Amino acid sequence: RAGAKQVAPLGRGANFRMTELQAALLLSQLRHFEEQQAVRGQNAAYLSSLLSQIPGIAPARINQECTRHAWHIYIFRYDQSQFAGLTRAKFLRALSAEGIDASTGYAQLNKTPHVRAIASNPHYLRIYGKSGMAAWEERNQTPITDRLCNEGVWLWQRTLLGARSDMERIAEAIRKIRSRASEI
Repeated sequence: RAGAKQVAPLGRGANFRMTELQAALLLSQLRHFEEQQAVRGQNAAYLSSLLSQIPGIAPARINQECTRHAWHIYIFRYDQSQFAGLTRAKFLRALSAEGIDASTGYAQLNKTPHVRAIASNPHYLRIYGKSGMAAWEERNQTPITDRLCNEGVWLWQRTLLGARSDMERIAEAIRKIRSRASEI
């Protein structure tokens, strides 16, 4: 109707279905999967043993009930207080300068604009009311996940496909950054 307020659609998804060509390429690569999985697992274990010796770096712990890990990424927590207050952003830049490709990983999804907009969406407000949506917002507070998102550093799976010496180079780069953190 004329003059009606337009409401943005809630769906912010994307179509990530692969094409037939992509599927064919993937199928041809599956023959390498077991070998690559073994390399990633061995390198992740070795890298964890090296990084766990560096104050301020805490490799992700694997649940003891886990029989196999995909290692599509390697995550560790970064404690800037152990690096002379060096922010994670500066730490990542220093890693990059040392030739180590790393990332902050996922954002806090519950704080993204499209998720936050749900609380004020007129359709949900009509169904659940203001108090219901306020309660929903409160239930979506995740302080532990927020902290992990703010401290996490990700290394991509291709990193774990490197040689054992590459894992040593990562640990050495982090030790070097830690020793020079007050100068960075």
